[in-house]
Amino acid sequence: MKNKFHIYNAENILLIEKDNLIQLSHFKMLIKDFIQDLDKDSLFGLELNDLCLKYHKESFDLIYSIFLNLYYYPYEKLNKVFPGIDEHKEFLLNLTDTFYDYYRTSIRFMLADKKIFSPNRTVTVLNHFSNIVISFYRQIYENIISSDQRIYRQLASGLNGAFIFEHIKIKNLPEELSFLSNIRPITSIIVQPPFLVNTTSNKREGTFFEDNTPITKKDMDLKHFYLLPLKIRDVLAYAYVHEKFISSIPGLGTLFRIADGSFLKNNKPKIIFLAGVNNATKPYYYQTNDKTFIGVLPALDKYDYFGYFKKMLLTLFNLTMINNNVLPIHGAGLSIHLRNGITKNVVILGDSGAGKSETIEAMKHLNDHLIADITTIYDDMGSFIKENGNIYTKGTEIGAFVRLDDLDKAYSLLSVDRAIFYNPEKTNSRVVVPISSFTTTITPFKVDLFLYANNYETSPTGIKIISNKDEAKKVFISGQRYAMKTTSEKGLVQTFFANPFGPMQEKEKTQKIIDDVFDTLYENKIPVGVLYTNLSNDNDESIIKAAKGLLSLIEN
Repeated sequence: MKNKFHIYNAENILLIEKDNLIQLSHFKMLIKDFIQDLDKDSLFGLELNDLCLKYHKESFDLIYSIFLNLYYYPYEKLNKVFPGIDEHKEFLLNLTDTFYDYYRTSIRFMLADKKIFSPNRTVTVLNHFSNIVISFYRQIYENIISSDQRIYRQLASGLNGAFIFEHIKIKNLPEELSFLSNIRPITSIIVQPPFLVNTTSNKREGTFFEDNTPITKKDMDLKHFYLLPLKIRDVLAYAYVHEKFISSIPGLGTLFRIADGSFLKNNKPKIIFLAGVNNATKPYYYQTNDKTFIGVLPALDKYDYFGYFKKMLLTLFNLTMINNNVLPIHGAGLSIHLRNGITKNVVILGDSGAGKSETIEAMKHLNDHLIADITTIYDDMGSFIKENGNIYTKGTEIGAFVRLDDLDKAYSLLSVDRAIFYNPEKTNSRVVVPISSFTTTITPFKVDLFLYANNYETSPTGIKIISNKDEAKKVFISGQRYAMKTTSEKGLVQTFFANPFGPMQEKEKTQKIIDDVFDTLYENKIPVGVLYTNLSNDNDESIIKAAKGLLSLIEN
């Protein structure tokens, strides 16, 4: 079930103290939501109904009165208000825990004005409110059991985090979107881990295509939008996000670098993403008169999935790169450092599920004594840039949006304090984690090896270097892979240059860049070939052979 969300102003949070928490209208509304979402046929729901009948109370009145008496008075007072309630002590404990857990499953963020609340002061306010909530819960619980608890867990119980905004009027928008200028930009995000959220959907469907239907003011309920400015490499991108998709904002802030006030004032956005648009029925993009790319995501529940946010921004960024004769790469870029001093920069082209990360992990485990370090340049999307007769690669994201199943078993636990978890209990559960510094992302790495990840053929195994340039181009451009349940695709599919996020939309422009890149790679005798992972058949032996082949190429 999707998490409910609540937004609070920092000034209001400051006014809350332990003694007035139960009097707040929000606390009463929380009880009403709790009752509405309660499974009436569960054992707990049935016992609550029995007590309502016994004491001639509505559910809200009964629960509120119980909490009120337990908070302000000794437990004996509750027995006088509700004679015989002592027989239901286990129910009272269950009620307290169940209500507390229900509260903690909602997404709760605070809005803070940077003029008043610096990041450090905001953290102090968050911790203060968390302590108030924990203290409130413990006082009621310990009043019921008439003793201290034996184990105290100091959970982040107040808010999930905060958005700190600045009073910067956005003046560099395309004229057609000037109505967005008064939405204040978020320039810092504070997250209280663990951040686990369930969205309405957990899988992305389809890709994005151009549709010259411009967005106007009537298509957006502006008072419910937030602006997160992003610095994607050297490109300024504005993500305007409706509050119904608010759980995607921390993910975006982890995946990309948040732009600061100075970068906002001195640059014009080349990308504007509008997430939560009324009247739209499908995701699409278009260009304004000044050639700014605009991405549109409808305000429909089916698009409440972080994958749409990530891939729309990457599509728009890649289209911007193609217009600048830069080749988008859908795959992984790695700088592999061996203990003997050899360093090779390897790029593996291939979609999610192609076996890139599995091969790298196998190589590390098999040859840990040979590998000094592996620098992740990018985990999903990068670019090839031709400079001074050589091909260099750069990253795009500073984070990764990966399936939990693709991670090392211990990784999700080790990264719980830094990660954003999406739909952790569902199929295709995902996590957003930091993987690279911004400096690494913008640094050009000379390409030493370029491979295509083949996850569908059972033979050959290992790595095959292709000496014929035209044959190699055919393999890479065909973009064949076996779909691995990360999208709605099934079976063996083909995508132009294995990249449905820009190159597929602009095949003619991209083809010219591909030709130039492959000409340069082969002129410079850079090895180009195929990495056979056989991942679609869950063949560990093929992964091991691919890992051994990769290390052999790097060593020589």
